[in-house]
Amino acid sequence: MTSTEPTIPQSNNSVPSSCLLEELNVDCLIAILSEINSLADLSAFIRASPAVFACFLLAKASILVRVVTHELGPAVRDALVLCCTENIDILAAGTIEQTLQIAVGGYRDCLVAARPPWVQAQDVDTAVGIARVARVALYFADLYIRQQIPHVEQVLDSRPCGWNVSQTERRRIAQSLLRLQVMAGLYYPAFHEPGGDDYFFANMVTLFKGWEMEQVSEMADFVANLIEAFKRLDRHLPPHSMDQDYFSNHYHKIFFFNLPAFSAMLVAAQRVDDQLMHKLMAKKLCEARLFIRWLETSRYQAWRMQQGTRPPAAVLALLTPPAEDAAAQVEFNYESPTAPPWAWVHAWNGKPVNRWGLNLIPEFAHRGDYAEHHRASAWVKSWRSLGLVFWDKDHAKELLRAKALEGCRAGWLWSCLNSVTEVMPFPPGPGQENFGGF
Repeated sequence: MTSTEPTIPQSNNSVPSSCLLEELNVDCLIAILSEINSLADLSAFIRASPAVFACFLLAKASILVRVVTHELGPAVRDALVLCCTENIDILAAGTIEQTLQIAVGGYRDCLVAARPPWVQAQDVDTAVGIARVARVALYFADLYIRQQIPHVEQVLDSRPCGWNVSQTERRRIAQSLLRLQVMAGLYYPAFHEPGGDDYFFANMVTLFKGWEMEQVSEMADFVANLIEAFKRLDRHLPPHSMDQDYFSNHYHKIFFFNLPAFSAMLVAAQRVDDQLMHKLMAKKLCEARLFIRWLETSRYQAWRMQQGTRPPAAVLALLTPPAEDAAAQVEFNYESPTAPPWAWVHAWNGKPVNRWGLNLIPEFAHRGDYAEHHRASAWVKSWRSLGLVFWDKDHAKELLRAKALEGCRAGWLWSCLNSVTEVMPFPPGPGQENFGGF
């Protein structure tokens, strides 16, 4: 799991090859290898014949990038950024702030590509790195899908195996996992202390739209809960001890910020217990703590207020919503990881809203309608737990017919947002008397 380097199969040279592919010239073989749709199929193909493997080595970088692009689509951009930043020297540019600015600027440049080829040709080491991080992201994407299918079928009261995940849906999930890892890798340990997280947030959050941050937020919840479930299954962890918090933090600091290490641990554990994945998927999960707090909620100031501090002016400026443009509209045009998913457009009635996580609807105001707020909060919880921002239109519409989401008609989140008065988390500062929160 942790290596993309295939081994050369051993063959008996005295036995004539019966593989007709080996009779093709090199250019044809490279063209065939470049059109394979997944890394798993590529690995199987090049292991089938020493001659095919030798041909693969001649154009290794270009083949790997092409195959990853076939599997990830536009998310290959995020795989490239993760590959280039996962072991970054945070002081490479002189200060951590300067290094972050360079990394964020490079990420923004990668995201500019709006059509294939999503990334340009790479050297061999970078291509192998892209393939490696892509495999890890796809591994966890498939775990998420495996967890969601029984949940979806239960909600829809449908027969088993009745939910087929599309390539676009899988790409959305993998892309969000890759983005989570880029954020986590740059955030920890340089920016996780108070003060540093302000600067990190102010730079990183400008890269993505609200629906993209919601997708990352939901993946962060999934990873944190998966780690929590795995921790509970660890026989070496004492069930009750003074060190319980230490062990919990130890697990999360190792795995939340290093999914390759977590995937390697899961694969190793599965070799010992072939029922591990079933146990993990069946484990009743609680809400696990996230080490990047603002992934839980776009109401970034709310948790900063708990520390008795006020975000810097630059952060407040980012968080202050611009004057509403009545003509602004987010539209669903096609199924793509780069486009707003249908469920997001449907929920906000096409309004461009920059919220995510627990802040999809405001906190309850004392003079508000508690029953209505409670009902909306239940809808949000179900809507997020079912992962509607990852599904294609047909799947999302099917889920909205479920009883748990029966009140989620077009514009339901926008209606909830406008039916309550948001509580301002900070006393207004000079010149900010009209700042109403985010």
